[in-house]
Amino acid sequence: MSGEILEPYKFIQMCFDIGDICLTYGEFDKAENCFLLVIKRAGKGREFEEARAKAYVKLGEVKTKQNELNDAISALKQGMKIYQKLKNTDGVALCENGLGIAFYESGRYDFGTSYFNQALKKAEKTKNEELIARLHINLGIIESMRGNWDKAISHFQQALPRLEKRGDALRLAQTYHNIGMTLIHKGEFKNAINEFDKSIELAQKLEDSYMLALAYLGKADAYVHLKDLPLATAYATRSLDIFYKIGDRQSIADAYRILGVIQLERGNLHLAESYFKTAIDLNLEFKNWLNLGETYYELSQLYKKQDDIAKARESLSSSLKYFKKIKVKSYIARIQEELTALKSA
Repeated sequence: MSGEILEPYKFIQMCFDIGDICLTYGEFDKAENCFLLVIKRAGKGREFEEARAKAYVKLGEVKTKQNELNDAISALKQGMKIYQKLKNTDGVALCENGLGIAFYESGRYDFGTSYFNQALKKAEKTKNEELIARLHINLGIIESMRGNWDKAISHFQQALPRLEKRGDALRLAQTYHNIGMTLIHKGEFKNAINEFDKSIELAQKLEDSYMLALAYLGKADAYVHLKDLPLATAYATRSLDIFYKIGDRQSIADAYRILGVIQLERGNLHLAESYFKTAIDLNLEFKNWLNLGETYYELSQLYKKQDDIAKARESLSSSLKYFKKIKVKSYIARIQEELTALKSA
């Protein structure tokens, strides 16, 4: 790509825009090359420094999505240095949000929370409503992962009016889904279904297949808990069909976990075990520690039903290992209790 014909700033802006499009469509290597070109070719002066900092933020996002988290943190810190030098508070907050995400993805929740809270203070100071909403969502996800359900819902609810005001339908759909998943953990299954229905309505308007499938899977999870297995099966199957069509293997793993739980409830233990093992293989591929913890836990319940105490202990120990990786306190306490009970069995 040559910048000889275009003015230097227009050229790097074009590179940035192409990188952004590549990032949106999952072309991460191409996106990375575009953002690196911006960093390399940006000249001197505030306008170019801002462009370079933005490219570092985007490069951090690319590296986070590629699970190259040390590189992501390095890029975001480079961007933050530039924004600090330019006294751009919103830019610094944007970098801190990116760092929070990278640390969250690596399971270092304390660092993630710290960066999100720092960014939130700055975003509130500059009244950046869009970033405030994003930060409340991110903090809500971390609190949910830690088992602090009420705190999580409080963060999600603080994001909702800001998203509604901006007309951000996609993030609204995602946030309703997050609230639904948190309500499942609280045991409020019917309320959770109401939140998933809001998410489904928005996903249908947006024609967003991924979001639609995610909400269907959430409803399946809620219906399993309500012991409505026909509806749970219908929604889980619909979600799995969509995930296969769009090629989302990570979400396929979660659908198999739910289908495994359904078969476990039906007493089809061999089929349930097959679903769980498929989910485990896929989750190992993507290093999805939360889903691994959940799936190994469900597998332990299956082995308990078969009175295979050795395998139940082994699966619970694996579940505990993955939950400890991401410090999910609510699960850790429960599993430790169950392991103690099995030792005396």
